[in-house]
Amino acid sequence: MRILVISHNCFSKVYNNGKTLESLFYCQPKEDLSQLFFHPDSYPDFDFCDNLWQITENDLIKSVLTRSDHVGHCINKSPQNAKMGYPKIFIWLKKLCGNVLRELLWSSCCWESPALWTWLNNFRPQLVFYVGGPVQFSADIALEISSRFHIPLAVYYTDDYLFSIDTSSHKGRRKYQQIKKLYSMVLEHSSAQFAIGDMMALEYENYFNKPFIPILNSIKIRPYVEYIDNPSISIAYFGGLHLARWNMIVRLAKLLDNKAKIVVYTDRSNIKDEIQSAFEKVGVACHDLLSGSCLIDAMNKSDMLLHVESNDVINRRFTRLAISTKIPEYLISGRPILGFGPVEVASMKLLSENDIGYIVNSEDSDAEIRNNILTIINDYSRRKELGLKGYYYAVRRFDVEIVSKKLLQELSSII
Repeated sequence: MRILVISHNCFSKVYNNGKTLESLFYCQPKEDLSQLFFHPDSYPDFDFCDNLWQITENDLIKSVLTRSDHVGHCINKSPQNAKMGYPKIFIWLKKLCGNVLRELLWSSCCWESPALWTWLNNFRPQLVFYVGGPVQFSADIALEISSRFHIPLAVYYTDDYLFSIDTSSHKGRRKYQQIKKLYSMVLEHSSAQFAIGDMMALEYENYFNKPFIPILNSIKIRPYVEYIDNPSISIAYFGGLHLARWNMIVRLAKLLDNKAKIVVYTDRSNIKDEIQSAFEKVGVACHDLLSGSCLIDAMNKSDMLLHVESNDVINRRFTRLAISTKIPEYLISGRPILGFGPVEVASMKLLSENDIGYIVNSEDSDAEIRNNILTIINDYSRRKELGLKGYYYAVRRFDVEIVSKKLLQELSSII
């Protein structure tokens, strides 16, 4: 079964979307896997997949300026091919126009180069696995390739870009209708549909009247490491600071009263001066993003693992249905998870409803939040219990071999 994955982000051992994709296709033979992706600022994981084609806005602009029909390129391991950012003028225009400029560029330029079709013909895909989102051009490409090769299309939604839209304004209602039309177009031609959590799968299934299978990020199962009662508590956060999550970390740090320290592991190249300054004021230590054994060691040495979701209306609407990629990774560490944010969003509900995390409601007063956090900080037995429950939950639900084989069986059934 030869699978072509079409996504904005490439396979990765470090970044969330790429890690999720690697977990999904963990059991897929490398020679039967290829990827077409569009993000210009990427480091592909060549150990996982080395048959990659990249098309970026840079390529489209270059083809227009040089009047070339060669758009995009096959990625190899040379450093100059591995990471390319957006042109500065494109970033500036994008801030002014949003996705309108991006869609206009893709619709007015021809992404269909002879070299791309040669690459695809050499691979001879039997199925397109499309990571869907709110962008028209990538959907058009996935549908065109599926149609051209007469092969089935499977779609996977990792974030909710539809129900998260505020429809109280004319602009919001128009955006909602555009995304709804886009999703409906893709789902009309899809033979299998997946979503990143139970809540999203259920709502999408009821809304679009098509079956959706929940499938989350999964992890390699490893032995439980004994949880030690340390006199000083370290609370570690791993991952991105987008969606205003950094604000929640700062707020939490202010309420700890030196009873614990927060350590953040993230991509420091994306940290703005404002965030760095806010972290320093509240004593939050910031380190580089980790992967592999270094990530595992850092989690094992932490007393609690922190997951936050923003309290503001826009971001809590966006995170309501999506399960964070880091949750399974946290759980398999056997360390207790401290969740801080709105209790109704999917990640928090997963932790609270299965009693595998200690949730602190960000809607509570500062005094209530402080007392709730101190309660769990001072209760080693409860922290150890939560960590063990989380570990065994991950073993049952997030074993990468089981999850990947299940997905591949589903995909095989539609070929």
